[in-house]
Amino acid sequence: MKIAFIQFLYYEYLGIMYLSSSLKKQGHKVEVFICPSGRNREAFIDELVAFQPEVAGFSIMTGSESAALALTRQIKDRIKVYAVFGGPHPTVAPEIIANEGVDCVCLGEAETALSEIVASLAAGDVPRRVPGAWFKIDGAIVKNEVGPLARDLETLPRPDRSLYREKYPALRGKRAGFIAGRGCPFQCAFCANHALLKLYQGKGGYVRQRPVAAVIDEILETVIGRGIASIYFEDDTFIMNREWVLEFCSVYQKKIGLPFSCHIRADLATEELVAALARAHCTVVSFGVETGNVRTRRRLLNKHVTDEQLIACAGMLRKYGIRFRTLNILGLPGETLDDAFQTIDINIKIKADYPWCSLFQPLPGTAMWEQSVAQGLFDARAARTQPSFFKDSPLLLENKNEIINLHKLFIYAVKFPSLCWVIRRAIRARPNAGFDLLFAVAHAWVYFRSGIVPLGDMITLGFMNLARYLPRGRRQEGSA
Repeated sequence: MKIAFIQFLYYEYLGIMYLSSSLKKQGHKVEVFICPSGRNREAFIDELVAFQPEVAGFSIMTGSESAALALTRQIKDRIKVYAVFGGPHPTVAPEIIANEGVDCVCLGEAETALSEIVASLAAGDVPRRVPGAWFKIDGAIVKNEVGPLARDLETLPRPDRSLYREKYPALRGKRAGFIAGRGCPFQCAFCANHALLKLYQGKGGYVRQRPVAAVIDEILETVIGRGIASIYFEDDTFIMNREWVLEFCSVYQKKIGLPFSCHIRADLATEELVAALARAHCTVVSFGVETGNVRTRRRLLNKHVTDEQLIACAGMLRKYGIRFRTLNILGLPGETLDDAFQTIDINIKIKADYPWCSLFQPLPGTAMWEQSVAQGLFDARAARTQPSFFKDSPLLLENKNEIINLHKLFIYAVKFPSLCWVIRRAIRARPNAGFDLLFAVAHAWVYFRSGIVPLGDMITLGFMNLARYLPRGRRQEGSA
């Protein structure tokens, strides 16, 4: 069969590459299609129709569901195709299957489920009883629980790295991404992980680690002779397993040695681990600050990382020459402007190399979604989440315009603290294109510097994705 994977950003998704490998192993033909914004949509649909897929798989994050539903209807007006929705949003909100055009939803890790679905379709059957999938059959919805998690990640085929790079030259950059394990044990209230932990309860260990030798072998297989200059790990928390990290760093240092970046947690960082990362040529790490208000971080976000741990982590990273990107959120329920500036203050205090900030969006299935609804800040029935957490806030907030504007100037406030008094005055203006432009410049700088992305790649992909990050038009109402 022919399977088309459809996405909305110019980015190599490891999840789709894993799915592609599983399907190609069965003998199916797979292509990926990156849907552009604006006027090129019709040309994109023409290209997709020419491929004549029998299955269309949509990778959907919260915020892109409306675009995916509209695109599904447009495609089905032209060809007969079986539409499968998967990814983070359908996993926590599988009720999306009730919408017109959606035939199936895959929940969670879908290598086995999607392979079974496509095998049934190829045999001329209507899939109905596949663990980890919901189906719409003659208007009725058939719900199946998720199956057991793959205990040994090495039983899965390695990601299909040819999928993007043969078709989209812009993605043939000098970086390559990997995962060394799956799952996160922490239950931060704003993150979908605690919803996934609940989904997979009793289905096997959610947190799994690949053998060091297998990860090293995949890296060597990927980078040799391909001009790769740096790599990054997409693991939620790369330093969770102390023994694994120490072994990996030792082997990586000897066999590979390319600069790499990863995600860590400040409360797990120790001098031993940071020193090992530095020896292995880890040059950049990311860790979450979320908010500078300790009470909010602990009680609202359920993230039990203290300011002292953030300061200690930053000090160790600086000692060993590892730059760090902090992950921050503005527009949290109940947040005041003073709270927001506390987040700026802690970033100034730890001297964040690359402060990164998003506007809070409640994710379905999370505790923060439920709290936002309960507090009357968010109407789940009428909600329209934003296509990007860089655009706007869906919450009803006091000082909403000021928070949105401060988000656009966040990086400037951290990197140039003397400007904070000017920024406090400037954010009183209505959100406008000037704030968006300043944000785009700062965002590009952080992306380029913290991600070790060559300038040419950053410019190319930046222009392709920029339209999705910046608003097409601002609402005219004042602060909610």
